[in-house]
Amino acid sequence: MSRQAYVFFLAILCTFCLQKTVTADEKEAVGFAVLANEYIHQQKTNMPKATGAKEFVLLGQLTFPPYGDQKKLLTKTLLT
Repeated sequence: MSRQAYVFFLAILCTFCLQKTVTADEKEAVGFAVLANEYIHQQKTNMPKATGAKEFVLLGQLTFPPYGDQKKLLTKTLLT
């Protein structure tokens, strides 16, 4: 997906989240899903102008289950 299409998608998503029928928990879930997607695709998502940061950085952390098959999980995630 192009960056422009992605920004358009996020705008629609934000409009949806502003509706009163969407609960706070659902909005939080959407926010974390967007951050997770950005992290997996290595998109730097902080806002230096808003936060005073010196540079753009990745937000989040990828944590695997202690006894899981990380290689299989990553391959499956990146292919979808």
